Amino acid sequence: LITDLLEDPEEEIIWLTTYGGGLHRLDKRQNKIDFIPLNIKGKKAVALNCLIETHDETLWLGGADSLLRINKQTLKSESLRL
Repeated sequence: LITDLLEDPEEEIIWLTTYGGGLHRLDKRQNKIDFIPLNIKGKKAVALNCLIETHDETLWLGGADSLLRINKQTLKSESLRL
């Protein structure tokens, strides 16, 4: 179930958050979808509710019990304590 999406028209990328399936990146140029692994200790499935990008190209993802920060270029994620 897709819970939120964010389009980057310059890069032709659509970021998708899902309920129980984590984060995915749809590359419209290559016509492919990639699963983006997230750094959340002890969790295999991540229920994400929202997604936003800040001016420094950081993606922020929110879930029922999680807040994550992701660098769009490196795809490295960091789970923040609530």
